[in-house]
Formats: sequence, C-alpha cells, structure tokens
Amino acid sequence: MICPSDKKFGGGTTPTGTIQITQNGTVDVTDYATADMAVPNDNTMFNGELSGAAIDLVNDEVTTLRERCFYNYTALKSAHFGAVTSMSQRVFYGCTGLKRAYFPKLTTLNQTEQFRGCTQLNYLDFPVLSSFSSTNTFNGCSALNFIVLRRTSGIVTLTSTNTFSNTPFLTGNGGGGTIYVPYSLVSNYQGNSTWSQITYATFKSIQENLATLYLLGVNIDEYRLIVDELPTTDIDDTKTYWIYVSGTTYHQYFYGSGSWEQLADITL
Repeated sequence: MICPSDKKFGGGTTPTGTIQITQNGTVDVTDYATADMAVPNDNTMFNGELSGAAIDLVNDEVTTLRERCFYNYTALKSAHFGAVTSMSQRVFYGCTGLKRAYFPKLTTLNQTEQFRGCTQLNYLDFPVLSSFSSTNTFNGCSALNFIVLRRTSGIVTLTSTNTFSNTPFLTGNGGGGTIYVPYSLVSNYQGNSTWSQITYATFKSIQENLATLYLLGVNIDEYRLIVDELPTTDIDDTKTYWIYVSGTTYHQYFYGSGSWEQLADITL
C-alpha cells in the first residue's frame, strides 16, 4: 500500500528508494510499493510541498490507497494507478490541480468524498468499475465533463445522484457532461432510473467517438481494428474498423443497427 505521511513510515519499515522527480515532472514511487505509510491528522507530506511543480503520478504496483492519501495535494496534475483495487475515503480530497485519473483495476467507488473539491478534474477513465455507491464522490468537481465507463457486462450501478453533486452533470455548467460507454449499453444507461436523473449527462458510445476520445488522451487501442477493406461476415460490433488513407490518417467505420456507419476520419 502507499499513502503519503509526514515523512515517517508506519510499522518501522523504511523504503529502499526515494521519490525521484524527473525533468518532465513525473514522480516515480515504484520503490514505495511495499511501504505502509501512516497518515497523520495533519494532512499529507505533500501538502504545501512542491506546490510550484505540476506532478504526474504513475504507479503500477500499489493496490490500496488509504484515507486522505493525497488530501489537499495541490501539485498533483494526474494520477495513474495501474494496480489499485480499493480506495478509502477522501483520498484525493482538495487536489485542486488534479485534471485526470486512471484506475484500470478499480471495481467500485464506495467511500465518501474520494475526489471532492478537485476543481480542475476534467476526465476519468474506469475500465472495470462496476458501481458508484458512495456519497459526494465528486462534489465540487466543477470542471468534470468527461467520464469513460468501459464495463461491457452491464451498466455501472449508480446508487445516488449526489455522487455527482455540484458537477456539470447536475448543474449544466459548460453544457453538462458526456459519459462514454460501450455501444451496446447506451440505451440501458439512458433508460436507467438513477442514471436518467443525471440531468445534464449525455451518453455516447465509445466506438463511435474514438476520434474525440483520442484527443482527450484516452487509450483507444482495444476498440480499433485496422483492415484493408470492410468485412462482410464475422463482423465484430464491439470494434471500430479503420482503413488507412495516407500519412497517419484513417477512415473509420462502425457496424451498428445492422449497417455500416462511416465516422469522422481520425489522424494520429
């Protein structure tokens, strides 16, 4: 587990490495993956430190984020935790510099205020998330306009609309927000009794909007197939088909509702 503290570590265990801040502003915390860092009541070791830097935090070994790990850590710009499966409450509370977060193995957000007050948070990507069951998860995330929910085995459960309190999805600021979901589930989200109460949310299919998602920085590799021509049999309706044009440009086609749909060209 990893959780910043006031420069001391729980259990008497001292990690072998130190945080390395590279020239491109990336924090390497790999050597801290086995350290159990206690969280005191006076926020985190990062609170107020490095406030002049913009930090991209990447770690693919940590599995648990404890309560208030990055509480008021305003320097944090993005967070990518490739192995995190559980997250306690208020982990990113008050991270006003945080713009995007990616948790490919996180299955549920079930603790209060996990991202509350992240006023610049714009984009979230959850490949396997199955439920939002906490209160005020994103309360005050006034810039949250895009969420990608990739789960294919059914819609992501939403227990209460107050998960999105004071976000564009409920206030309508900036035209509301967009939630990208698998093509086969768009109508399920739209017809769900709770999701339909997210007044200013627009549900769009991932497969039909790869160009937009690519520009947002979303990894779209799992949704594309590069071909020389469109197939007539064995069509995979979970994929978008790309046909090379020139340079780094491709035509895009998606097979939905029984026919081919040509989408906007995509240039990588």
